[in-house]
Amino acid sequence: MLSSDISPELKCSLSLLSILEEMLFSMPLKIQLVQKYERMREIAFSKLNLQSDTTHIWKLQQQAHSNAESKNKEKTEEKNNENIFIERLKQSHIITKNYAALVTRLVLLLEAHYSNISDLLENSKEKRPNLMISENEIQGFPRFQVNAEIISKCSEIEFSESTYLEKIQKLFDAEEDNLKDVNEQISRIIQENKTASKRCHEQILNEISQKEMVYKELDLTKKRMQDIDTEYKIKIEELKLAWERSEIETKNSYFSEINELKTKLSIQNEENSKLTQELGEIKNRISLETSEIHKLYENKLEDLNNSILHQTSFHKQKIQELELSFHGRESQLLNQLDKLQTEDSSVLRNLRENIERLQVKVQELRDVLKAVCDRTSPIFDKFAGKEDIAEDFARRKEEISDFAENDSWEHYSELLTELEFIGYAFSKLSTDNDWLIDRLDECSKENEDLRQIPHHLPETRSSTFEEVLSSLSANKLILRDFQEARSKLMNHFTDSKIHNLSGIS
Repeated sequence: MLSSDISPELKCSLSLLSILEEMLFSMPLKIQLVQKYERMREIAFSKLNLQSDTTHIWKLQQQAHSNAESKNKEKTEEKNNENIFIERLKQSHIITKNYAALVTRLVLLLEAHYSNISDLLENSKEKRPNLMISENEIQGFPRFQVNAEIISKCSEIEFSESTYLEKIQKLFDAEEDNLKDVNEQISRIIQENKTASKRCHEQILNEISQKEMVYKELDLTKKRMQDIDTEYKIKIEELKLAWERSEIETKNSYFSEINELKTKLSIQNEENSKLTQELGEIKNRISLETSEIHKLYENKLEDLNNSILHQTSFHKQKIQELELSFHGRESQLLNQLDKLQTEDSSVLRNLRENIERLQVKVQELRDVLKAVCDRTSPIFDKFAGKEDIAEDFARRKEEISDFAENDSWEHYSELLTELEFIGYAFSKLSTDNDWLIDRLDECSKENEDLRQIPHHLPETRSSTFEEVLSSLSANKLILRDFQEARSKLMNHFTDSKIHNLSGIS
């Protein structure tokens, strides 16, 4: 379908559909859903006699899937970075735990050594008096040194962990912001889809109402066509009845002819019996004559055999010559026969075409006559009953049917009588019109005469005036009826002429 043939409502719905498709297929979807939508779209467009092009849908899906893949890659990279941070933290925790275990072991060893040294010092206090001072110095220094190293390394680890935690918190906050933006976009798209779906639903309802009106009109046309079919079937049945009646009449005529032939056959059988008797007598005579002829024939046979033997050789040569001439003549005749068959086929084809043309013309003339009958019969039925001439027209109809040369004229006798009646009605109406005109002239003259009568005769004048008025009113009624009848006839015949001209054309 061309773009110029599309209605403006359909254009609006198609533009809305394209917007909805862009909004819907801008997000990545499954291939099965897209294929299902494509099939449904093709079915809907085929019902509307439109071509469905789904290339833009697949382009949008490719872009959406590529964007989704890039986003997924970014997310996987971020997740990998987070996993790296978490693994580093785990490793740092493991290192700190191992380092703490080693420190605790060293502290325990130092404490054990310190206890051993203290025991030795207590046992040797008398011998070494200055040993406690050195013992105290040795006792405090290594503990202080170990704790400072542990605290410095723990502070470094805590600082690195705090930096990693801050980075993780920043990433988490950024992801939350992105999720909020995505949720807002999704809510906005959903709202836009809802408004667009409402508009589409309203347009679809309007289109459905329009299509329901079209379906109602189609139902009405179907009912009309059914009525026309019933009328056509009734007419066909009437034609069948008429044909059956004509067939019955022809069969009766055939049966009468068959009876006549039977009587003739009986007469011929009697004559044949007489002839058989005569044949028997003739056969007896022939048998006697044949015996005599047989004897003569035997004598002549010998002579003929001798002559035939001499002539056979001559006849054989002649037969060969005749066979050769026969074959040549046969080939010539076959060629001539082929030519005649081709000529006969062309002639038959021309005859068939002429017959078909004549049948078409005859059908057109029958239609014209039928239209004339349909126009004249209501006029005849309307006005013939009012006149006293119905018997005359019935008699005239019988005369026309008797005068007709063919049986087909009987069907048109009614039409001829109706046309004669219409001509008679026209002539009568024209005479009535002339009579009315003469009567009006007389009334005008009488009115002038009455005006010239003196005033001292009021009674006579009033009486004559009343008579004139009554005659004028009667004449007015007659004139009005005449004008109505004439206008009806003229309208009827003008309509019939127009109808006949249209049927002929």
